[in-house]
Amino acid sequence: MTTRLRRAAGALLATFIASTGLFIATAPAEAATSCVFRMDSLTAENLLNDGGIDFVFLRFNNDFYPAGNDGVPFGEGDKFVPRPASVFGNPVQGVDSTGMRNWLIFDRFPTNYRIEGRKITCTDTLREVVYDDGDARYRLRYRLTA
Repeated sequence: MTTRLRRAAGALLATFIASTGLFIATAPAEAATSCVFRMDSLTAENLLNDGGIDFVFLRFNNDFYPAGNDGVPFGEGDKFVPRPASVFGNPVQGVDSTGMRNWLIFDRFPTNYRIEGRKITCTDTLREVVYDDGDARYRLRYRLTA
């Protein structure tokens, strides 16, 4: 088909679509496929070790926060007092189109206990994860940037 015929066919098709009221829908813009997660704070609302102290780590992707072997202590007097990200080493992680898995991990001897949070995605609007196993309850707040 020559260029002149293609143009004529395209014009004819456009005229037909306009005269019949048909339209061609365009796909909506895609959501961001990757973004950056930055932790703001973690707040204990109910301890796993009632009356005692919970020592906790956070795991994002395959990294533990804080790094090292010392969990962050939360006691009865720490309930509802947000702990800033700096206490955990300022976690920053990339989030891809599959989302980011995450866990709150309790440092307990001889084995750790963990609560998995909902997957964090770049389209999150709530910007918090609640870790809740029916006993312990912690709330993570975070930011996402492109």
